Amino acid sequence: MKRNLILLFFVLLTAYSCKTRNVETITKTVVEYREVVRDSTVFIPADRATVSALLECDSLGNVYMKQIRTLQGKTSANANIVIRDNYITAECECDSVSIYLTMKDRYYSSDSSTFKTELKYVEKSLSWFQKLLQNLGIALAGIIITASVFGIFYFLRKLRIL
Repeated sequence: MKRNLILLFFVLLTAYSCKTRNVETITKTVVEYREVVRDSTVFIPADRATVSALLECDSLGNVYMKQIRTLQGKTSANANIVIRDNYITAECECDSVSIYLTMKDRYYSSDSSTFKTELKYVEKSLSWFQKLLQNLGIALAGIIITASVFGIFYFLRKLRIL
C-alpha cells in the first residue's frame, strides 16, 4: 500500500510538470473613420448681358420701347433700361463672384489582423525536490561505479590475475 502511494505521488508530480498550454488566436479589427475639413474657393467669372427690344417712334418723333424680346445673362438678369431724349441707356452690373466653401471629406478604413501565439517551450527551473533527487541520483551512480571498480579489482586479486 505504501509503495503504491509513493508510485502515485511520482506519477502525479511528473504529469503536472508536463502540462501543455493552449494556443491562443487573437483577431483584432480596427475601423477608422476620418473627416478632413478643407476650405475651398469657387470663382464665377464675369458675365455679360444682351438686350433685344423693339423700339418704335410715336407721331412726335420720340422713341419708346414697345417690347423686350430677350434679356440674356446669367447673373445680370436685372438690367436697367432707360430711354430719354431719344437715347437708350442699359445699365447692368456684371462682376465676377467668389464663393467660399467649407467641405468635409470622409475616409473609411478597416484593418483586420490575426495574431496566433505559438507555443515556445522553455525549460522550467527545477524545484528543490527535483534538485535533491538529481543530486542523490548522481551520488548513487558514483557509489555504484566506485563499488563495481573495487569489486572487479577484488575479484581479480582473488583469482590472482593482478
